[in-house]
Amino acid sequence: MKKQAKKPITGRFIVDDDAEMGRSFFVPTRMIKVYAKMLDDAHIPYRLWSPRKHLYVSADTYDSLYKDAKSKNIIIDFFD
Repeated sequence: MKKQAKKPITGRFIVDDDAEMGRSFFVPTRMIKVYAKMLDDAHIPYRLWSPRKHLYVSADTYDSLYKDAKSKNIIIDFFD
């Protein structure tokens, strides 16, 4: 019997720019869907890497999402 892999409990926002690729922060997985819908509604481009729940966004979008997540106290961890 195979051991089932644990689902990640966190999603991650990552800057989709070679110059700033190291910038990212983690939020609860459920928030990735919330923010993806918000970006869809605003017609803001992003890439979602689904198995790991990574959301790649532009640097400007990242900054605004970071401020929003920080104001709502939903950031779990971040790297800058």
